[in-house]
Amino acid sequence: MRVVLLSILFSLMAAAQPSEKFQQSLRRIFDGGAARSENQRTRWIEGGEAYAVIEPAANGAGSEIVRYDPATGKRDILVSTAQLTPRHTGKPLAIEDYAWSADGKKLMVLTNKRTVLIRKPAGEYWVQDPPAGSWSKLGGPNGSEFLFPKFSPDASRVAYVRGTDLYVEDLPSNRIRRLTSDGTDMIINGTSDWVYDEEFDLADGFRWSPDGQSIAYWQFDQHGVPEFSLVNYTDGLCPVIFRYPYPKAGQTNSAVRVGVVSASGGKTRWIKTPGNPRNTYITRMEWSGNREVILQTMNRLQNTNDVLQANPESGEVRRVLRDQDDAWVDVNDQMRWLDGNRLLWTSEKDGWRHAYAVSRDGEMRLLTNSASDVISVADRYGRGMALLHCVAGGAHATLSVSHAS
Repeated sequence: MRVVLLSILFSLMAAAQPSEKFQQSLRRIFDGGAARSENQRTRWIEGGEAYAVIEPAANGAGSEIVRYDPATGKRDILVSTAQLTPRHTGKPLAIEDYAWSADGKKLMVLTNKRTVLIRKPAGEYWVQDPPAGSWSKLGGPNGSEFLFPKFSPDASRVAYVRGTDLYVEDLPSNRIRRLTSDGTDMIINGTSDWVYDEEFDLADGFRWSPDGQSIAYWQFDQHGVPEFSLVNYTDGLCPVIFRYPYPKAGQTNSAVRVGVVSASGGKTRWIKTPGNPRNTYITRMEWSGNREVILQTMNRLQNTNDVLQANPESGEVRRVLRDQDDAWVDVNDQMRWLDGNRLLWTSEKDGWRHAYAVSRDGEMRLLTNSASDVISVADRYGRGMALLHCVAGGAHATLSVSHAS
């Protein structure tokens, strides 16, 4: 029976002519497109008044970045194929991702993407100054395999990870400054190890300060972490053994710390986070508007989440709040600053995921007191305000709050 069923199945497959849509799906799977969220190629622009997407050019040669008005659906070509063609190459860039500077005046494009450090998306990056129309390649003609490049707040520089070290490149002069020099296979600066990537969705491991003078970054020391081995059958004629640090439950983790270094170079100042660095997770790190570093740290049991405020000059920290549960708490990705002195925080401590405004002294003020869960917070909704998306019993609602609430 099994042989007959298989014969029928193969006959049907041979007789069927795959549709164009099916063929496109296969191409997306094998070129990596299916694994990439389309949201990564969509950008809100002009303060949320419009959004931009990558679309194939009408003539089929290259791509273009298109602007849409969400209110009317009006479509305009924002960056044409011709504008995406460096003069010295004569070929349009094959865009795989892109980003604008904060002022919207510079465009950065990713091409030739490949995976490094297990699952990190590296590639070649080109930067354009639209008024001049000229393109420059980060790292010079041979620049490749950069990770997470980000414009400085004033868009005059770009910081990125190359190998396992941090660099800053000055855009007008293309001068490159190396900020860390201890990166190896075992010491990782500015990006993450396997555990943080897998468990906490943390891969991009550095942040510009709001004034562009400093960069805060994670460092992972993988010495002592047990290795996991895989057989690689695909990269060569003969299979090879690939090994990487990967702790199983209860085994030794990487030692993790956060440091702050001047964007012009110099010695790193390490944040004095409490606890054993191999058993305390630093799950999130951002800058506040007051030029302080704000951290979330969790114990290895992951039932305590502390928010710490750190002085980037001295490294001293103090705890702002603690979210704790006898069973388990999650990393909080809803944390937002309502203003320089009050933090928006969500917690399930009363059974519902409610929003709170937290002062720098740890005083928590309840913002949502209905029998509903806050399921999302808008990234931008005016100065000192946030838009909450709540759900209860299948009904959805939105709520606007400010630091004065």
